[in-house]
This record gives sequence, structure tokens and C-alpha cells, in this order.
Amino acid sequence: MNFAPKSLSIVFGIAATTALIQPQLASALPLSELERIAKNITVRIDSQTPGSGILIKRSGDTYTVLTAAHVVATEDEYDIITPDDRRYAIDYATVRHFPEVDLAILEFTSNRTYQVATIGDSRQAKYGNAVFVSGFPANLEANREANLRFTSGVIAAHAASPLTDGYAIAYSNNTFQGMSGGSVLNQTGQLIGIHGQSLTPLAESRGIHPQTQLKIGANLAIPTHIFLNKITKVAPNLGFQSVAVSIPKQPSTADDYFLQAVMKQNVQGDLPGAMAALDEAIRLNPGYSQAFLTRGRVNHARGNLTQALADFNQSIRIHPKGYVGYLHRAIVHGQLKDTQQALADYDQVIRLNPNAAVNLVTYYNRASLRAQAGDYQGAIDDLNQAIQIRETPKTYAKRATVQWQLRNRAGTIADFQKAAELYQAQGDIASYQSVLKVLKQINRTNSNR
Repeated sequence: MNFAPKSLSIVFGIAATTALIQPQLASALPLSELERIAKNITVRIDSQTPGSGILIKRSGDTYTVLTAAHVVATEDEYDIITPDDRRYAIDYATVRHFPEVDLAILEFTSNRTYQVATIGDSRQAKYGNAVFVSGFPANLEANREANLRFTSGVIAAHAASPLTDGYAIAYSNNTFQGMSGGSVLNQTGQLIGIHGQSLTPLAESRGIHPQTQLKIGANLAIPTHIFLNKITKVAPNLGFQSVAVSIPKQPSTADDYFLQAVMKQNVQGDLPGAMAALDEAIRLNPGYSQAFLTRGRVNHARGNLTQALADFNQSIRIHPKGYVGYLHRAIVHGQLKDTQQALADYDQVIRLNPNAAVNLVTYYNRASLRAQAGDYQGAIDDLNQAIQIRETPKTYAKRATVQWQLRNRAGTIADFQKAAELYQAQGDIASYQSVLKVLKQINRTNSNR
């Protein structure tokens, strides 16, 4: 079974502290400092459907948290868990939803000092800028600090004409379900967006870790300038200065068309419409590597492998250090039976990409190709690497089949037994029973010898 996608300055205060609105600063902060800021301003919103939030103001003992509206969409019991792991109950009467955009604010009371975000000018965020996303996956372990996810990426689009609910910034950061409402920071640690959507989840990641779905691709945020345009109507007493926003009625920039294409492809299922929008984005910006990458995914989804390969090639030519292009191209090469080129592309993904979850996918797929080519030991080596990253039932099951080819009966049985154990723990009874059936067949074969 293939895991790969089928298609692809800080403010402290005691009395009154508000997230400041600052222009883009010249110098980037070290990654460790950005992560520290993210940790200090990002809170977990605990409920039946948990999410994340951002500390944006303190007035006396009252803190205001900004989040995505869908995180607090229904009246429920909500708790805020702060960076020092303290829990504060929320009075739902303090929750205020923004008109026309997926934003909400809520309040909690504490006499402790917490850092609030510095709000940057999101209008300066451009394609290719580095961005950093933080939030809490829905499936948490006991330790809050260990569960905060902080991921790096780049802006793929910043549309002048937002999508539904105010989403206008797309970025390549890997995210997880539950991170909605988390912070999107620029290189100077300023808040420029509120994370809230993912339009291209790596669906097969459910097989890797069923309770924590990794999302790779066009993750979306509402820019802070849209928040500032609305906040004075929602909560004028907070003291934020309104920002005027001019939104064109129709898409006009390459980024506009790119974001329209992503929506058509992943939400509406309109592949021809997505293709037309991507063609226009590329016409307006011939050096738009992300548009070529996405058009390749659309061609792939439509079964046009040759055109998909051409688009992935162009994306890689423009952005040779982008691992996602190699990942998608490897999949296409594999389908075209060009095993050597597919293996070379998977090698590039591993060299370029530090993300363990993506490398888990890559090692698994490379192992499959090596096994098909008869390189069983190479396949075992890759699967061993994948298991070191994370133990998954599919990886153990795949290694079991390769062990069988190497006539390692004990290894085959041990790996199938581990796969069955993990499937059972996940509650995937159908797969669990299938593995037990295979084990019975192996035992029957041995008894007949």
C-alpha cells in the first residue's frame, strides 16, 4: 500500500498590554527565538473539539485570545491552557465571532503575566517569504510543551482577493489537525496570520498515525490586516487601530488565481476550473514554481501523467531545493515504470527534507520500488529507516512481505504479528483480521512441508 499522495518584538505588561502593530523589521530572528515567541503566545483551547489560540491583549487581569471561529463555533465548555500549563475556564458569553470571516475572540482572567503577540503588517507578506506556524495537534500527550508544533515553511500565495471566510495566505508549512487558530509568524516574530485551514492534506498519513493527521501543501491563514479591519466593530474597547482593506471583486493577480485554483481542486472538485485558474496564474507569473507544482498535481489527478511530469520538471527547475516537487515527480516516474529516476527523486527528497513524517512516506515508497526491482535488502534498509521514524502497521506489513521474499520466515511472522498488534491498537479490525489470515496461511504452508 502506497503512503504517497495520489495527485501531491514582544510586549510584556502588567496593567494594559495590547499586541502592537509594527512595520516589517529588517533583520530575521534566529529560529530558536521564533520558536520561543510562538511557545509563549500560543495557547491550547480545550473542548470536545480542541484547537489553538493566540494571546493578543492584556488589560488588568483580563487576557484576550484570538482564534479561528470554527474552533469555538458552538456553545460548550472551553478551557484555555496557557504556556505555564495552567487551565482557565472560559465563559462562553465572552466569545465574540467576527462577521464574514472565520475569526473569534474570547477572554479569560489571570493575575499571572503572559506574553502577548506583536502584530505585524501582513500586507507586506509576499510569495516566497519564510513563515512559521504553531499550534496544538488534536491528539495530545500529557506534556503540553512536548506537544506544541512549530513548523517552518514559505508563503505560496498571498491573494488580494480572499477566499471564503477571509483566508488569503497560503503556505507550505506542515500542520496537524487541531492547530486551527494557531499563530503564523514572519521572520521577525510578528503575527501576520491566524492559521485555520488545510486544503491539501496528505490523506494517507492516517495510516502512519491515525489520530494525528499531517497536512502538507496549501495550508491557509487569515491575514492580520483583515483581523484589524474587523476588530474595531467587534470589540472597539480593545484599543486596536482599524486598517482599511480594499478587496477586488474578481481575482486579478497570480496569487489570486493560484488560491482560486487550490479551492476549486480540493474543495469543489472542479479540476478543469482549477486548471484554467492555474494557467492564468502561470501566464501572469511564468516563474511561479508553486503554480507549476499544483498544475502537475491537477494533471496527475486527471490521469495526464506526461503533462504532470512536465509541470513537475518546470517546478523543480524554478525551485530546485523544493522537496515536494521531487516527491510528486517520483510518484509519476514510478507509475511510468521509470524506476531508476523515481529512486533518484526519492533520494533527493531525503536529502532536501528534514521532516520525519515526509521521510517516512519516502522511505516506504522507495522500499516498494526497490522490492519491485528485486533489491530486497535495499527495501529492508529503507523500511528499517521508516520504522525508526515511527512504527506503523503498514510499514511492518510491508517489511514482512519483503522478509518473505528473502525466505526469512521468522522475520516475516514477527513483522506480521507486530502489524496485527498495531492495527488492533488503532481499532482497524478489517486490517487486523487480514493480517491474521495471512499468518494462518504462513503457518499452514509450513505445516504442509
